[in-house]
Formats: sequence, structure tokens, C-alpha cells
Amino acid sequence: HENNCSSEVWHGSTTACIDWHSLYVGLLMTRLVLSDIHSNYHALKAVLEAERGVDEIIVLGDLVSFGPEPAASVDLVRSHSTTVVLGNHDEEVGRYRLAPPGDDQETDGTKWTRWSAAQLTDEQADYLVNLPEQIALEWDGCHILLRHDLPVPGPLTMPDTPAELTENRLGDVEFDYMFVGHVHRPYLRQLTNCHLVNVGSVGQPEHGDGQASYVLWNDGRIVFKKIPYDVERTIAEMKDLPLSAPYVEMWSRFWRQGFVDRPALADLEASVSQQRRD
Repeated sequence: HENNCSSEVWHGSTTACIDWHSLYVGLLMTRLVLSDIHSNYHALKAVLEAERGVDEIIVLGDLVSFGPEPAASVDLVRSHSTTVVLGNHDEEVGRYRLAPPGDDQETDGTKWTRWSAAQLTDEQADYLVNLPEQIALEWDGCHILLRHDLPVPGPLTMPDTPAELTENRLGDVEFDYMFVGHVHRPYLRQLTNCHLVNVGSVGQPEHGDGQASYVLWNDGRIVFKKIPYDVERTIAEMKDLPLSAPYVEMWSRFWRQGFVDRPALADLEASVSQQRRD
């Protein structure tokens, strides 16, 4: 496609992409782009209240799982946005609603996913599993692709992933900017013919300080933002879930610190499962 989109780095954390036709007719908008809510209602509500003046809200998937308020989070998204794409956990919850009942030998992670699925109504679950995998549109003269993760399956794409490996996961789609989530780490990568924007995570941030992260497309400029929220309310709600106390405590530390130690989490799940078998 013809690219009318000029870009530049601005203050090290933003980039501009402005089409003069849009400037001339005054059509530029402020858009809130967020992802990976993971049933963290209080984090989502804080972001929506902080950015209540935006023109449009875009959600890049993983509304549910690994948080205490799946149903309320889905409803809050639906009341604010019609531009939502499917995340892997949204699809997974739909599958668990059709799965046979579990048993006491399941890991806490599986129990949590099964519990999340049970909290949703049939209508909410149908909404999630029928979300589109991607949405292509145009903002301010730029070709935009919205996804939860990159089109080609492969290893997680982090800020320091070699450019060649990242570009191999882009496929043959054409765009100026691709907005994604999935890895819970905000970053901007300028690649050969495009920009890759990871908006981070609202409900399960992994950038090291526990604040909810998201992006604004502000009159053609990308602005990375993060804000605090009442994480202790989220943690308090965890204690009512059917999960082991050590597992809840570990997740509480993750939310406070903004870092998920996945090997430690796997070791804990294996240990708790072994105790249940014994």
C-alpha cells in the first residue's frame, strides 16, 4: 500500500504518525489502546477513569483469567468499547465451559481458569469466543493492525528479541503500525517497514512496578502511560477464590511488584499438586 505515514521518535517514548489531510479537516482523535486485563476490574476501572476524555477505546484481548473479577471486567469492557480482539485466554475460557468437571488433583492455575469460566454467563462466554482475531483500520493516514499477539506463531516477542526473529513473526500483512499485547511488557519497535507497538498490560503488568500500563494514540502520536490502582482491593478479592494460600500469596507479590516469576510459579503448582496427591 502507499504509505502516507511519517513517523518520528518523540521524547524517547512516543512516536508521531500524522497525515496532513486529517490535520487539515480536523479529524484527529485520541484513542486509548489497552490489553491484558485478566479479570482485574479495579485496574481497568482506574485506567478508564483516568482517560475518560478519549474519543475511542480499543482492547487487544485477554479480558479474563488469572484475576478475581472476570464477569465484571467483561461487562466493563463491553460498556466502553466495540473495538475488541480475541486473546488466547478469552478463547481458553470458552473451551473450559465445554470441558468435563475437574478434580482435586488439578493445579491451581487450571482451577483458576475453570473457576473464571464458571463465573461467566453463556452470553458473556459467547461474546468472548466470537471476538475477531484481528482488526485492520486506518488512523490519521496510517494503516493499523490490531491483534493480541503477532500473526505467525513462535516464541514470545520481547523488547530485546532480535529484529529478524520479530519480523519473521509478522507474516505478509501490510501495515504501518501493529498494536499487540500478550507479553505484558510495553515497548515500541521500529522494524524494516513498520512499527510494532506493545501496549503492555492493564491487569497483570510485568514491567517491574505494578502499575497498569497502556497507550494513547493522541492526535497521531503514540504515548506510553502507566498509572497506579488499588492493587490491595484486587488482592483482597483473591482470598475468596478456590486456590491454595501459597498460590494466592505468590500472585499477590506479583501484582505488587509488577513481575511474574513463571518458573517459581510452576514449581509451586507442582509442589501443591503433589501435596494434594499425598
